[in-house]
Amino acid sequence: MQKITLTILLSLLFCLFADFLKASDTITVQLTTSSPNPANTPQFEILIQFSDSVDDLDIADIVVENGYLADLRIGNSYRLQWTAKIWAFNEGWIKIYMPANATYRFPDYQVGNTASDTLILYFDNSKPRPILSSLAQTPTKNPEFDVSVQFTEYVVNFDPNDIVYTNSEIISIEEIEPGRSYKYIFRALVDGFAEVHMPSQICTDQAGNVNYSSNTISVKFDTRPPGAVLTAYPDTLVNLLNYTFRVTFDESVTGLDSADFVMHNA
Repeated sequence: MQKITLTILLSLLFCLFADFLKASDTITVQLTTSSPNPANTPQFEILIQFSDSVDDLDIADIVVENGYLADLRIGNSYRLQWTAKIWAFNEGWIKIYMPANATYRFPDYQVGNTASDTLILYFDNSKPRPILSSLAQTPTKNPEFDVSVQFTEYVVNFDPNDIVYTNSEIISIEEIEPGRSYKYIFRALVDGFAEVHMPSQICTDQAGNVNYSSNTISVKFDTRPPGAVLTAYPDTLVNLLNYTFRVTFDESVTGLDSADFVMHNA
């Protein structure tokens, strides 16, 4: 009976040991980062986590697209965690991964790692720019005019009331595309120039870059009729049949025609 019991125990121990050996046949690796994504700085740190100790990890063992890796260090005494710094080459996607069998288990060097998943981040250090446009003619006697705002990229924390305007008031605000496009209707208050622009640093993109200031929309509101001064040559009564008249306006005019002059005794 004792022999049978011992045999069963040995069999169980053998099975457990076999399972342990089987589990040790692979080393998994995971790449993570605490950096925001997207990021507005070209440098960030990654953590390389192995399921078993490794020793011969090298910079060349980690593939980086649109960047390079440096400052590779052992993160703990068990050689399970490693850290490294990544520098981006250009704006855009950065992809980081480790192929299979890039490193091997320490200390026997008999088992290689499996391929990691790809760590993907987006590097963006371009500031969003608001572009203003209007269909309004200038000068105009119509007090209402439109202003459209189009951001060059999606922005967050934007308050449409942060727009700056002079000699006018906001009649309506329409959100065409959240975070990208807006339409305003303004009403000029008095004759003169009504100006609208978007200041800098009122919103950010998803990477945290603050916005540039916009161009300025300037519309001249004019309800005063143009003044005219009529001058005759010669300017005294003489016995001439023909006179020359000159009309001087105090501002530019259009559409003036000879039929617009009223003459008596001529």
